Parts: sequence; structure tokens; C-alpha cells
Amino acid sequence: MNAIITYIEQMFRPLPNSAEVRRTQTELLQMSEDRYQQLRTEGVSEHEAVGRVITQFGNLDELADDLGIRAEVDEIGEHTVDFSDAKAERYVEMRRRSSYLIAGGVALILIGITAISLLSSDGGVFGDNMMNFNFSEPIGLAIFFIAVAAAVGMFIFAAFREIVSNWTIQP
Repeated sequence: MNAIITYIEQMFRPLPNSAEVRRTQTELLQMSEDRYQQLRTEGVSEHEAVGRVITQFGNLDELADDLGIRAEVDEIGEHTVDFSDAKAERYVEMRRRSSYLIAGGVALILIGITAISLLSSDGGVFGDNMMNFNFSEPIGLAIFFIAVAAAVGMFIFAAFREIVSNWTIQP
């Protein structure tokens, strides 16, 4: 039953919070609950009953006339945002560049992990050297920390670019 409640709440979310809309939502919730209980009494499984109720009532556009909220539903369509092709292409390009930054950051972290693995004393490439002091482990850690710092910078820069581009790509 929680799935039905969530479904109906999501259907009504874009509508204005008027007394008529709230009344209609309450009526639809009650009708849905009654139908759900009827199906459960008939021996239908919980998941099947939820599916049937949601399918039976359909979407808000189909119900608007019966529920008396056609004007409110039609008003939602008037507030759609229309982007020009140029703005859409700019947004896609920005997302592509941000994805490259994120992928590069992940690659840097993997390189840092590889450096630690290759330069460790217990199986690394160079092993122990120079009178049992292993210079390679601090070098591996240094490479790792530099790689992580650069990757974090790339992640932050990618996020910043997306935030700024969202301001500039407004319709």
C-alpha cells in the first residue's frame, strides 16, 4: 500500500497546493486503498494488488476530468522549460568535459594505488635496497598522495563547472 501512496503523492507533487487538489488527492487515495483492500480480500498478492490499482487509476492526465482538476493539470504543461538547440548542445558539451575530468581523477587515483603496490617492499619491483632502507615505499606514498590531491582537484573543478554552467544555461 505504501507504493500506491507514494505513486499518488508523486502524481500530485507538481500541482498547486490548493484545497481542491488536496481534496482530490485524498479521494484518490481513499479509492485506491478501497480497491487495494478489495483485491487483497479476493486473495490477490500484495504486489499484484498494488500493480492492478496503479494500472487501474492510470496517470493524472487521464484522471483529471473525472476528478475535476483539469485546469490545474493543464496549467502544469504551460510551465515547461524550452531550451534552444545551442543551449542544449552547450550543456551536453559541458557534461562531456566534466565526465572527462572525473574519469581522469579516477585514473589518477588508480595510478597512485598502482605506485604504492609496485614500490612496496613486500613484492614491489625494487624491493629492499641501500642497506635495508627502502626508499621506494615513501616514493610510492608520495606518488599516491599527489595523485589523490590532483584527482580531488579535478573532481572539485568538474563540480564547479557544472554549477556555473547551470547558472549560465538558464532558459
